[in-house]
Amino acid sequence: MTDLTDLKLYSITGDTNSPSPFTPNIKYDSASKALYLDTAGDDLKDQLIIDFGGNFLKEYGFATKEIGAYKISTDDVVSGSIEFTIDDNTYTIDFNDNTDLINNINSGTGGYLKAVEYDGFIYIIPTNKVPNNDIDTIVLNNIEGSLSEMNAQKNHS
Repeated sequence: MTDLTDLKLYSITGDTNSPSPFTPNIKYDSASKALYLDTAGDDLKDQLIIDFGGNFLKEYGFATKEIGAYKISTDDVVSGSIEFTIDDNTYTIDFNDNTDLINNINSGTGGYLKAVEYDGFIYIIPTNKVPNNDIDTIVLNNIEGSLSEMNAQKNHS
């Protein structure tokens, strides 16, 4: 059984406040034997909830899907630039360190990508503005070899 006190859930949206920890009030209805995520009125319809701590959502019967993300060790981040084009708009993300990389992705990608630091890695994640949250629909241009130099890996999980 999952330890409900140590969930690592994050909400990923195109909103400027995203990503943010997702901390619902978890309720169990013994009559229907159902588990509910009470979000105090927040609509989950347009949110991608990432479970960094494991398989909590899947384990308790919530509809889930695997999505892809770029994964970069925080120890490997070097200054550089990343560029991508989507919907006829080109976005360039310049950065000097971990903080710049995360902040500039979260504020300068038109809401298409978000970055989360978790357990020594930075995850670059597509938001709901990207069709099916599919990272493969976004081609990150490796300006000056930044992605290669940082050993960026595209993962699906």
